[in-house]
Amino acid sequence: MDYLVQLQGSVKTYLFDELPLENSPSIEKDFRATTVCPFCRKKLEDDKVRHHAHVAAGQYICTCCTKCNLQLSFNKKNYRLPVYFHNGSHYDFTFIMKLIATMPGGNLEVIPTTEDKEMQIEYNGIQFKDSLKLISSPLRSIVAQTLGGNLDLYVHTKQQLRKYCESRGKQWDDEYIDLLTRKEPMFYSLIKSYDTLNNTTIPSREQCIDDMKGEMMPQDEYDHMVKLWKTFDIKTWGEYYELYNVLDVTLMADAFEHFRVTTLNAFGVDPMHYITAPQMAYSLFLKVTMEGDHSESNLMTLARKWAQYIMRINANEGLAEKQLVKVFLNRMGEFYESKGIRLMETNDIDDFMRLLKNLRGGITQIVKRHAKVDIDNKEQATSSQGIYYLDANNLYGGAMHRMMPYELVGVPERREVMERINRDPNGWVQSLKTFGKYGFFIECDIEAPVELHDKFNDLPFFPVQKAGMYSDGIKKYAEKNDIVDKVKEVNTPKLICDLVPRRKYLVHYSLLQLGIQQGYRVTHIHHLIRFKQAPFIFEYVNMLSEKRAKSKTTVEKNLYKLLANSTYGKFVETGLKRMKVKFANTWNEREAIIQKHGYDMIAGTTMYSENLIGIKLNTPVRRVEKPFFIGFAILDMSKHIIYDFYYNVLKNTFDTVELLGQDTDSLIVQLHDRANIVHKMCDMYKSFDFSELDNTSYFYGELVKYYDHEVNKSKFPSLDSFLNFNKKLPGPIFKDEHNGHRITEFVGLRPKMYCLVDEKHVIHNAAKGVPRNVVIDGERMSVKNIDLYKRVLEAEKKEDAVIEGSFKRINNQAFDISTKEQTKTLMTCTDNKRWILDDNVHTLAFGHYRLKDM
Repeated sequence: MDYLVQLQGSVKTYLFDELPLENSPSIEKDFRATTVCPFCRKKLEDDKVRHHAHVAAGQYICTCCTKCNLQLSFNKKNYRLPVYFHNGSHYDFTFIMKLIATMPGGNLEVIPTTEDKEMQIEYNGIQFKDSLKLISSPLRSIVAQTLGGNLDLYVHTKQQLRKYCESRGKQWDDEYIDLLTRKEPMFYSLIKSYDTLNNTTIPSREQCIDDMKGEMMPQDEYDHMVKLWKTFDIKTWGEYYELYNVLDVTLMADAFEHFRVTTLNAFGVDPMHYITAPQMAYSLFLKVTMEGDHSESNLMTLARKWAQYIMRINANEGLAEKQLVKVFLNRMGEFYESKGIRLMETNDIDDFMRLLKNLRGGITQIVKRHAKVDIDNKEQATSSQGIYYLDANNLYGGAMHRMMPYELVGVPERREVMERINRDPNGWVQSLKTFGKYGFFIECDIEAPVELHDKFNDLPFFPVQKAGMYSDGIKKYAEKNDIVDKVKEVNTPKLICDLVPRRKYLVHYSLLQLGIQQGYRVTHIHHLIRFKQAPFIFEYVNMLSEKRAKSKTTVEKNLYKLLANSTYGKFVETGLKRMKVKFANTWNEREAIIQKHGYDMIAGTTMYSENLIGIKLNTPVRRVEKPFFIGFAILDMSKHIIYDFYYNVLKNTFDTVELLGQDTDSLIVQLHDRANIVHKMCDMYKSFDFSELDNTSYFYGELVKYYDHEVNKSKFPSLDSFLNFNKKLPGPIFKDEHNGHRITEFVGLRPKMYCLVDEKHVIHNAAKGVPRNVVIDGERMSVKNIDLYKRVLEAEKKEDAVIEGSFKRINNQAFDISTKEQTKTLMTCTDNKRWILDDNVHTLAFGHYRLKDM
């Protein structure tokens, strides 16, 4: 900390020394010639000024507009020294807070994620930030994807390692850098104390065990460590540990700087001005949407792109491309005339609460708990049956390509309107236009007719947050295996798809229309929330898609994907979960904070140590700062994509479709058909992305046959043109998560706990809250093991019905970090989102007519 305080002073001296402003004939010539601001890209009129450097103050940089020049200026008072730790909010910041607690006085401000974890700490003008909040990958991946083999990008690594070598009396060799372009291996578990750092022999590979994973260091990593040890003539564990830390810091610095440059070049924004990626993404979205070039020619280009996209995904509602272009121009004209997104007003509190109460995330469920396909069965052709794990291409991004609300407006003559629409509520809902100026969130009563319960059993429309219920089948299973305590009723709300009639259910009108088309019936409409709508997010997400398609590096591809997905997070933000925490070093400081804010504003205090006391403040939200009604629409439109694909594509294409499980943006289905399933998917190529198929897979082989005999070669002149038709296209486009290899078995125990295995023995599993490697029955094993899941599903005794296991984890709680061994229940199949039948495999949705007889 002393070094940072000293560095802060040096930086301020360097930045803020007053020097005369540079001027010369060449500068004057550049000033007169500049017609466009290089920062905001706007035409310069009378507001152009000379922009001078704040580093080496006085040096001329360029000519820009007054607004940008002011935004680029800073002074001693508002300057903050940024200090980054990767994953600091979950680890390093704990030590920083404990250190600050020992320092006298000072101004400490935090932005908390929880009472004892912070995403940013500011102490006396030094800001501690978490780079993981901006680049959400481990260092190993970041270095590989950002810097890779381009040795010119390892600027700080070369510089600091040269100093490292010189400090040890060793001559630097440029060839060393080849050894140092990766996250280095480390034997953490062997370092028990400072004394162990004095060990002089390199540990054996058998000693280098990762306590968290229970795995020995991979052979290639161990060989690399030995090579480093010899190359740099390392004498002790401490010397190796020093080299390891130097590399950790410099590699992260090089990667982060490259990330900054990439973002600046692409968008003109600096990530260091933001705390999180969603914050940066939302800022960029506003910049593109409200400050971009919206000249007539550019809007026409955007309109054509949007129209072509809508036509391509068959969402044009019978309109021709020219009509869609007109729709885009009209709706966006209205959007700009209204000056963009309008936040909810304070008099909209009732509508705010309606939207908040009905905000529903992604659907996860297990419908059929076991399925198997015998691909070696000669009597039954495998071409006519199969299990498929189908994942939507950028589900939320696809939803954001559609019409989205930007301003809530009242319903004129509400009473008369409600009386009129309730004479024929279904007809009125169906009459609403997808591309109209106004859209609606509709609060209504809706139900599925009893005769359609079997049709909707696998995937009922209109999920709702409610407490689950254990079926008689699960209770019998529990009694047989002596685990009755595991099936106690719980009141924790879960998002459940069932057939129970809905009362006062708030839903986006497009999703309601789809439900009605499939057979649901609205019995009464209680309330309408009307909004203006336009495809205003399309410009932003389309720009990111185009940049991603053109990018040549993995880091750029990941950046554009991150920025697209992160924006959604800001759209569903209400601010209600934000908290404010103050910290005191002494009891007197605690009392002063309480007196300053008043007892009514104090939610509670916690004493973490004798010199670290946390005071949590009440934070009443007086204004909604984000348009979360857009997030509501995105969530409902993403469900529209899933339901439309399941009912209008899969159900209408194949003879039999059974939903096995669902995980937010993916469907696991078992298909049967008299014809070739792969060929039928190829018939529906507009709904699928074949670009990631493995050319050795069964699916790929069948697709090639289809292409050779069925495809119009004038439309698709090459096989690649057919395979890549929907490559990475967001929206109602689905790809095979197993890259065309046939899935042979599926076991699903409960939502977020399932396993699949394919013919190449590739396992795809989900086990929420369970580490990859655990100790079960005294043996360390991976949970990527379908036999574990089958053991629970087919249990005949308690030891199989409930699998307990242990694992080590880093525990960070109440500003105390330790490594702990935890024992917990890893797997059970006590699912209470659906009614599980006595065979423990098939299920019914709650509310199904057959349950009346059970």
